Formats: sequence, structure tokens, C-alpha cells
Amino acid sequence: MAGRFRGPLIVTSLVLAGGVLIVAMCAGLIERKPVLTDADIVLARAKKALDRRDFPTAEKLARDALDKGTTIQGGAWIVSGEAIVQQGRFEEAVECFLQVVKLSKQPDRQAMAHALAGDVLARRLHRLGEAETHYRQALELEPNEDNARRGLITLLAAEGRRQAAEEILLSVIRDAKATEQHLFLLGNSEWVINSLSFKTREGDRKVQRQEFLERARQAVPDDPVPVIGLARLADVKNQSARAIELLESVLAADPDQYEAWAMLGQLLARTGDARRFLDWNSRVPESAEQDARTWFARATWAKHRNEERVGARCLWECLNRDPNHLAANLQLAQSLDRLGRSADANHFRRRAAQLSELVTLLRGLAGDPRFGEERTEQRVQRLVELNRQMGRAWEAVAWSMFVLRNNQDLQWPKKHLEDLRPYIEKKGTPRTIKLFTPLSRVDLSDLPAPQWADATTAAKPDTDPEKTAFGPIAFREDARATGLDFLYYSDAADPIEKSRLPETVGGGAGVIDFDGDGWPDLYLAQGSHKPVDPNQPTTRPLVKAPQTPPRDRLFRNTADGRFEDVTNQAGVLQTAYGQGVSVGDVNSDGFDDIHVANVGGNRLLINNGDGTYSDETEAAGIAGNQWSINGLLADLDGDGLPDLYVVNYLAGENVFMPSCPPDASNGRPCFPGDFDAAQDRLYINTGDGGFRDMTQSSGIARPDGKGLGVIAADFDDDRRLDLFIANDTRANFLFQNRTGMTGKGVSLLETGMKSGLALSAEGEPEGCMGIAVGDVDGDGTLDLFITNYIGQSNTLYSLEQPDGPAPATGFFLDRTRSAGLFDNGFDLVGWGTEFLDADLDGDLDLLITNGHIAGHVREGERLEMPPLCYRNSGTGRFAVVPARQLGKYFAGNYIGRGLARLDWNNDGRQDAVITHLDAPLALLTNTTPRTGHRLVLRLVGTSSSRDAIGATVTARAGKRTWVTQLTAGDGYLVSNQKQLVIGTGTVNRLDAVSIRWPSGLDQDLGPVETDRTLKVIEGRKPLILGGKN
Repeated sequence: MAGRFRGPLIVTSLVLAGGVLIVAMCAGLIERKPVLTDADIVLARAKKALDRRDFPTAEKLARDALDKGTTIQGGAWIVSGEAIVQQGRFEEAVECFLQVVKLSKQPDRQAMAHALAGDVLARRLHRLGEAETHYRQALELEPNEDNARRGLITLLAAEGRRQAAEEILLSVIRDAKATEQHLFLLGNSEWVINSLSFKTREGDRKVQRQEFLERARQAVPDDPVPVIGLARLADVKNQSARAIELLESVLAADPDQYEAWAMLGQLLARTGDARRFLDWNSRVPESAEQDARTWFARATWAKHRNEERVGARCLWECLNRDPNHLAANLQLAQSLDRLGRSADANHFRRRAAQLSELVTLLRGLAGDPRFGEERTEQRVQRLVELNRQMGRAWEAVAWSMFVLRNNQDLQWPKKHLEDLRPYIEKKGTPRTIKLFTPLSRVDLSDLPAPQWADATTAAKPDTDPEKTAFGPIAFREDARATGLDFLYYSDAADPIEKSRLPETVGGGAGVIDFDGDGWPDLYLAQGSHKPVDPNQPTTRPLVKAPQTPPRDRLFRNTADGRFEDVTNQAGVLQTAYGQGVSVGDVNSDGFDDIHVANVGGNRLLINNGDGTYSDETEAAGIAGNQWSINGLLADLDGDGLPDLYVVNYLAGENVFMPSCPPDASNGRPCFPGDFDAAQDRLYINTGDGGFRDMTQSSGIARPDGKGLGVIAADFDDDRRLDLFIANDTRANFLFQNRTGMTGKGVSLLETGMKSGLALSAEGEPEGCMGIAVGDVDGDGTLDLFITNYIGQSNTLYSLEQPDGPAPATGFFLDRTRSAGLFDNGFDLVGWGTEFLDADLDGDLDLLITNGHIAGHVREGERLEMPPLCYRNSGTGRFAVVPARQLGKYFAGNYIGRGLARLDWNNDGRQDAVITHLDAPLALLTNTTPRTGHRLVLRLVGTSSSRDAIGATVTARAGKRTWVTQLTAGDGYLVSNQKQLVIGTGTVNRLDAVSIRWPSGLDQDLGPVETDRTLKVIEGRKPLILGGKN
């Protein structure tokens, strides 16, 4: 096998072999007699005519054989039927096959005939209900009739009826006749099939699933079954209202469709519509009670009502029906944690992690390049191990046999087969052996079952009336007007569709006060020329190197509404392939230094304090030689000096390959799955200009990160900076800082799964990129918003701090849907994002820049995408601000990448800078006409690190409290202005302001007037820099 399996896989297409059009299926009905009659000879001639595609002659001869009294009547009817199919007379063909049912007294032959009739009804006449009836009649007569099983599996998969398909899939596996497609369908219950492929005499005939189902609906308008499939497709596309409408029409026509009941319940629970959901709940039939999704819908509703114990019971009931429900395992673990049952929670969390890993492996093996399509022996071996660990003996056996078919010399699959034999030899062994599931250890039947009689959940008003006094939020694009003339360089700018992977990522921006005048300047990372390797096949046109090598740029804010390019004066000579920019005071001299993440070697620029920079990369020892995409400077070991964390993305000999797989003459654009993950690096500041690499000893060594975004913040309120890494198609990392607790120097513990940040609420690793951090719901804790790939929505993780001692008691919950942040980003590829209080009403709003990846745009998608701005209602919900209100920039479409927050004109309103791949840099000046009051704080540490990363400010006025924290990393490729802006709405005087410094000092500033900028040096009286005197 040499590490790679043979043969192609179809990603989202289900291939169905056999059927009416395969003559071999008929051969078993044609009994060879020792002596053939004249009629039998005529039938033999009919078969030859069929083989040479002379269908009219084949039909005539088959009919003649019947008239002459052939002894092989079943075979004659089949040859006649197939010839008629090829001539387009499908109704007649069905009647021909059913003649076999009437004439034969042998169940296996009757079963075959039913299956052949079902094939014509499904594929040609699109009468799916009738086809299903014939397939099932075939299986009643002969449970192992292969054509009927294949046809019915295809039908049920197309219709989105996965539960109905499971037992048939298992029967195929038990008979050792499973194909890879069967194993994929069974292994991932939420698999989405976009197309069906039928093998015919003319070759494979491919049809889109949507088209197949629409034809079926037109053919038999009263058949509810294809409508279930259309509803499933609508749900996958996030068209919830359409899916609900379709499912309600199904149940109106046929109330016995239990899968439609279950699907409808899930959709209604998501909407939060109490009346409709509770009406559904009161009418669920007994048949649907056995569907795991019915109970998952109830769990979702219990969560909506904050009924933790009821929700946990519903999730447990869900898993009793389907122990492989990924989202239910994950959410039950989180629920049990909140109920104080962490030991029980760990069992379900472990299974959720196993299921998530399995789904990712299946996606890659099925050919999805985003998850790595290389079919290595090691990956399939891991698939077998996971199935075995989870008690899925039949799937472990089937995959082991699949491997042996490719290489009979391997020993590990034989060992698995030997070990699993006792389980599969037991009669009635289910798909999942309960002994291997958490259900064998945890009984939650004592928790209350749902008792819902009426719609008692009242929706909160979307907007506080007081908030309408502010706004409308608006921005003006001012880059060119202020002298910010910058375009990120790429060899593939024309045509951008030919971009190599590093060319799709974009460049970052660092907001920096490099001259210490109190006005934010900008450092912009630039791309570089990377010629295509002439030895690699490509259709990409060759690009000559620019006469002047592209360089990073430094723009100084002149404090009079302009920026000037001071790159040369400052001695910035960087010509590497720039990605992310990090800003921090490395040597604590009061001047901002810069770290630039590059492809193939990073740079550290030290501020000389005279308006110039020196490249001290070599002395610092932090260059590296990987694809570094991001970084941050923050004190992670508590010694008062900023350390360096570098996020590395993909590893490999040549990440600049123009196409993948390498050396393929007909290659496709490269995806992240084509490369291994690169290990992030942690460098500890030694205080003498150097850094010590503590990657291995610190706890951050992880094999499969593929990080893009990073944030350093104190999430658990213990005055230590934790690290959150947003990973692409892999589980996210949360490194909780345990430095000082282990006696082993800097110590970081990965707790992504336990904290709830590793996966989405559905248990899926997402294509995560940008990160925004802030307290969006006013509960005093930091929340995280993550931008994701198209078709996944973005994700809001809300930090819930239950009653109990701090630290380490909080859990993050996916609140995306309830916050109103799911729908608008679903069809977009999100990148840079930031929370900012655009109208200073006291609640954090949200900016996102979007844009697809060149070469990865599928039919119906777009490369350039609109940016988004959400306004926070103040009740934990967001609403998109219309583009026409926001300003001209928001009416356009771009390939956006980095987004940084700043107040470039020092007017107290927060602005933004956005980098693009297809357009010059954008500077968005906040022009919101009516804003609330604000307090601006610039913090300087003394015992804490000078940048004061991790310092938390709490402001109080009456019953209202604001909590904000100075963080580092700032999401994707950027470094924000290091100041805190607290919008206070109508409040013009704060009763109390306090600062919790990382050093351990708690500093009380007392009552503070708003509309001013304060510089607070740790432990000293604040200085008023601007605003009221």
C-alpha cells in the first residue's frame, strides 16, 4: 500500500452500481438447460442483440421467445424490459419486470424483479414512493437482495432519511458487501449528498440531488417523501423557513412520516418560536419519540428556557436512541459540567472528541481537500481504532477488510479482525455496543423530563428605548484622503483565481504609536515576489519580479488628518512575505516594537526611540523558518516582560505550490488539507534582548493545530494570560496558564474541549480565522466571536460563570443563534473581526470583513463579499446594520482579510482599518452623528508588563457595570490600538472605576467624569490627556 490507497473517491456523490441496466443482474434468472428449445435459442439471440445495443431487435426477439413458449420466461421478460427501458417506454418496462413476480414461485427471483422495477420507478419515472415500496417488498422476500439494498440506500440518502437507511447499511456491512460510500454514509450520519451517480450502459450518469428530488415532486405531487429530502437540502443551505414550510406540508399529507417530525422539531426549536414549538411537541407521534432528533430538539428548547436539568435529561434520552449523536454528546458534557457532575461529563466529552475526530477523518478520506484527502494507511488505521474504541464493531471490521483488500500483507487489520470476532459473531450485535458508550456508566433517568404546557418564554425586546437616541452608525472610507496609499502585493493579483495558498491569506496591520506622540500610526505587512517553480506543472502565467521589491510600510499619523509614509526614514527594510503584525514593548523602554510574521522567517524590529527601528531578529533568536501567519507579544510567565507566541499555519516543502497534488498535470488549487499542520512556537523573553524557545516544555506542543487567529486574555480571572488559538478545520485550542502552579516555569494546559471552545455546538471543527473578544452581553466576562468558512456561520462563544469560587469555573457556550449572528455570515467567508462600541451606547457592536479564497469558489458563490456591521441591541442580540446606512464602503464587495481597531483622529469614536487582496487598504472613519459618552483609558504597567496586557477595568454607574480588558493578538493578522474605550451611553459620570493589574495590584480610581482620555500608570494617579479638564 506504501502509505496510499488506490482508487478515487467521490466527495459528495453517491454512486449506485447495478440495476436495470446491468445485464449481469438478469443472468441468474436464465436457467441453462441441457437441451435448449427453439424458443430458448431465440431468447439467446435477444440477449446478443441487447449486448450490441440493438434494442428494438432485442425486444422483438424476447417477445418471440415468449410467444414460442420459452422455458426461461423470467429471463425473457427481463430482456424485454431492459430493451424497452432503453427505448424510453418506462411504464411498460415496469410491467415486464413485474411479470416475473407473477410467474416465478421462487422468492429470490421475485425479489430481484421487484428491485428492477424499483430502479426504473426511481431513476426514470421519479416515483420514489412506489420505488421504495418495491425495494422493501424485495427485501421482505429476500433480505440480502443486493440491488434492492443499494437502490433503497440511495433513495433514503437522497431523501435525507438517514435513520431509515441505517439498518439497511448495517445489513450490507454484515454481509461483507459494503462499498466505501456505504461506510461513509454510516460513519457520518449528517453526511450531505449533493449528487447521485448511476452506472448505465452509456457510462456513469450523474444527476444533482436537488434536481432528482424536484423531478420526483413534479412526477407525484402527493408523494411527501421527496419533500423531506428537499427540506434537508434547504436546512443545509440555512434556509430554515423554507425547510419548515416543506416539512409541515409533508406532515399535513402524511402524519406518519416520523423523520419529518424529528427534523421539524429541530428547526422549530432553533427559531425560539414558543407557540409553534410547543404545538409540535404536543402532537409528536409515538413513532417519532424513538428518533434521537426529537429529543435533541427538546434539549435545544430546554436550553432556550434555561432549564439545565431538563435539557440534560433530553440529551441523555437522545443518546439512548443514538449514542453516536455528536452534538448531543458534546452538549451533555457541557451541561453536566454546569450541574457539577464533571466526572460524568468527562465520559461524554471523550466520546464527542472521538466522534469529531472520526468525522474529520471521513471527510478527508472521502476526498474533501480542506480536511486532507490523502488516503494513507495511518489515517484508516486511526479510523478503525476510533470505531473500535466507541463500540462500533461492524464498522471497524468493514474498514479493516477494506484495508486488507488493498494489501493482504498488513498485520494490524488482521489483529483487529481477530479481536473483534467475539463481538460480531454474537447474534444481533447492534451497530454500537452499549458497554463501550458513556450510557453504560451514567444514568440520568432521575433528572426531570420536560413538562411544557404553554408558551411561557417571553421574548426580550430587541432594543432598549434609551438606545434609539444614538446613531445611526456610519463610517466614511478615508484612506486615500488621508494619504494611506497601500495595496498588498501578490504575484497572482491578475488573475487572482490562480492564487497559491499563501497568496490567499493577505497581509496584516499593526496600530502603533512608534513616535510616542499619542497619535496612532500604522505598520502594514507587505507581500513579496515568489516565482513559480519551473519544474512544477501549472497553467499559471509567469510573473516577472517587480523592479523595486515590495516592502512593509510604516505610516506616521501627522495629527492633522493625514498620514505620511516614513518607511525609509524609520529604517524599515523588510521585504519578506509578510502576514501578521504584532506590537509590544519588548524591552520595556516605553517605545513600541514590532514583530512581523512571515512565510519563511519572521522579523523583530526594535524601536530605537528616535523614530527609527533596528532589525534585532538574529540577536533575539526568533526568526524560525516556517509559514508563520500571526503572533502576539504579551507577558505569559509573569515576569513583567512581553513574551512571543507565534502561530504557524501549514508545514511542507513548498507551500507555494501552484496546484495540488504535487506533480499532477491536471491539478486543482491547493487546500489546507494538502499540508500538515505546522507547530506553533513560544519564546520567553530573557530580558537581555534574547528569547528562549519554550515550545516543548511549556505544554503548547500539539500535532494538528493549523492556527490562523490568536488572542491572549485572562479568561479565568487569575491574573495569568491564557491563549486562545482559532484553528482551520481542526479543534480550537485554549491554553490555560498554570505558570507558578507547577514549579516548572511557564506552564500552559490545553483545555479547549473542556472549556467548550474546541468545537461548534454541533460538535464540528470549523474553518476558524478571525477572533473578536469582549463582554458583549454585559455579564462581566469575556466572550469570543470567531469568523469561519462559508457554509458554517460564524460562532459566538459566551463565557458563562456559574455560582462558585473563581477561577476555572467558567464554560463557554455557543450562543450564535440566540444572539442573531448565525444567518448573515452563513454564505460568507469571514476573516478579520472586532468588537467596538460604534455609537458609544454602552454595548459592543461588531465589524467583520469577508471574502472568499481564490480558486476555491464553487458554483453559486462569489469571490468578493460585503463587509458586515452588527449593532448590539443591549439584550444579547445583534442585528445587521443596513449597508445604505453605514456608508458607501459597505455597499461594495471585497476580498477582505485583516481588520484592526483604532481611533486615528482621537475624537473618541472607534474607527477601523481593513486590508484587502483585491483593493487598497481601507480606513473607516467613524462618522456616527449621535454618540453616547465615553471614557478612554491608556494603561502603563510598572510591576506588570509595560503594555499592561491582561489588565481588567471595571466601571460602575448606578445599576450598570462595564468590564473590559486589554488583550493581545487581536484575532487575525492585526494588532489593535492599545487603549480601552468604554461607551457609557447617557451616563456622564461614573460612580467608580477600578483596575485589576496582572501584577496583583487592585487600583481604585474613584468617581470619574466621562468624555475624557486618561493615562493610568500602574499605582499612580491618572493623567488627563484629552477631553474635559
